[in-house]
Amino acid sequence: MRRNQKWINFFFWGNILLGLILPIVTMIAVEIILNYVKLFDAIRSAVSLFSSDYIELVFHSIPFIIVSFLMKSRLHERPNSPDPYILRLTKIIGACGVLFIFSLWINLEVWISLARKSPGFSSGSLVYFFFPIYGIIAIFCGYGCGWFLGVIILGVRKKSGTSENFK
Repeated sequence: MRRNQKWINFFFWGNILLGLILPIVTMIAVEIILNYVKLFDAIRSAVSLFSSDYIELVFHSIPFIIVSFLMKSRLHERPNSPDPYILRLTKIIGACGVLFIFSLWINLEVWISLARKSPGFSSGSLVYFFFPIYGIIAIFCGYGCGWFLGVIILGVRKKSGTSENFK
C-alpha cells in the first residue's frame, strides 16, 4: 500500500468518525461553557441523550459518509485522469471544509438555542432530520470552491513553470 493510500484511508475513517462525534462534542462544549456544568455531568447528559436518540447521529453522519466515499473515489492514483491530482485534492478539501464549517455552525446553533431555552425552538434537534439535504448542498458548494482554488493554484504554477510537480 502506498503512502498516499494510507492517508486517504486515515481521512476516510476520520471523516466518518467526525460526522458521528461532532454533535456530541458540540453539546458537551456548550453545556460546559453556557450552563457551567462540570465535564463529567456534561458527558453523562450527552451520552444519555444520544443513546436514546442515536438516529440523530446517523442522520448527521450521512453527508460525512458521502464526502468520505467521494474522497476515496477521487483521490486514487489514476494515470489517465483529465484532472491533475492537485485539482482533485482541492475539490475534496473544499467539500470537507465547507461541510465541517456548516455542520459546526448548525450544531452550535442548535445546542446554544437549547441551552438558553429560547422560546419557539423546542424542536431544535429536528434540524438533524434535514441535515443530510443541507449537507449535500454544502458538499457541492465546497466542491465548487475547491475547484476554483485548484484552478487558481494551477494557473499560478503554470505561470511559474512548475506545473509538472502537481500531475
